[in-house]
Formats: sequence, C-alpha cells, structure tokens
Amino acid sequence: MTFQEPNVLKNDSSVDLSLLHPYFFCDINGQNASDTAYLPVQPTFPLHNAKCSSLWRGFIATMHLRHDGVLQLQRFDFPYSPQLGSQIVDEPFKGDFSIIFRPFFPGPSTIVPFRAGMIVRDSSEWVIDDQTMTASVSGVYGNSGLNVWVCGFPGFIPCSLLPKCYRERMRELIGTEITCKLIKVDELRRNFIFCPLEFDGDV
Repeated sequence: MTFQEPNVLKNDSSVDLSLLHPYFFCDINGQNASDTAYLPVQPTFPLHNAKCSSLWRGFIATMHLRHDGVLQLQRFDFPYSPQLGSQIVDEPFKGDFSIIFRPFFPGPSTIVPFRAGMIVRDSSEWVIDDQTMTASVSGVYGNSGLNVWVCGFPGFIPCSLLPKCYRERMRELIGTEITCKLIKVDELRRNFIFCPLEFDGDV
C-alpha cells in the first residue's frame, strides 16, 4: 500500500505527542480502525472528488487538542480537489474513541484513547508498539553522522550518538543495518533523527 498522508493535529495541551501524527480513528479498545466513523461531523465531498494513492480517504482533517484536553475538529481539506477549498467544521469530538498515531505511515503505532472527547493523559492506558526500527545505512555525512533509511524514509544518526569504536570508521557501516529508535523529527529538512541501539553484522 502506498504510504498515506496523515491528518493534522495542533496540540496546545501538555500531552507530549511531538513525534507523532494522527492517521486513523478506532474504538476505545484500539479496534475497528476507520477514516471517518468517530468524527463529530462527516466530510462533504465534492461531486467529483479527485483522489490520490497517497490519500485514499480523500481529505485531511485538521484537529485542535485544546489546553483542557478536549479534541476539536476544525476543518477538512481536499488537497486534490482545490476548487472546493476547506470545509470549516469547528466541532468538538464526543464519545469514547481512540486515535492511531505514528511518526510516519509504516512506523510503529501509538494508540491514544479519548473519553467523552477528552484525551486520556495517563500514558499507561495507551497502547504503544515497540518503538525500535531497523535502519539501513546508506552513506556518511561528512564527519557528522550517518545517513540511513527507515521504512523508505530518510533519517540521520548523529556521530555524537554512535559508539566511540565506530566514530572513526563510519564508512565501514555503509550497507549494514542498525536497530535504532526515533528521537527527533527535523521538520525543516524533512528528516528523522535516530539513536542507534544495536548494530547487525560484523563491522
């Protein structure tokens, strides 16, 4: 399946979701994933809504997580039907549901529950997938670190995070795989910063 574009979340709460993007909605138990089933208002699609393989649902929902923890649906955008513009909604979510968050589409999921439209702040009630991923080392960026690919996405491992024994022989790592963890998203460069956890193979 083609990697899908996420929905948009503006987060003014104290809950840290900085590395995550909302992709799907599901029930409070993390089951029955859906694009629209738990929305407070359904999108009104244009008569001839154009779709793209990277956005099968046909819209991007922009949501606002308010400081009080209530989730508000602000609008729908239809990027492949620009003549329609945006559908302004501005309605709070109601009822119990969950949102499936990921750092990128094929990345590990974090399922965050909401009760009566309000986020459950206690992360012990979240369902969090194993956050480790396998990166393939594709190159060396000067002396500052390694270029890597994770699930088809570009990433970077800073030299300062590499074990000391590898820092002067980084080129030997090209072509190897590294088990790593996402620690930061560089939005400016559209890059992911990873911390290495384990090296595979003899290097």
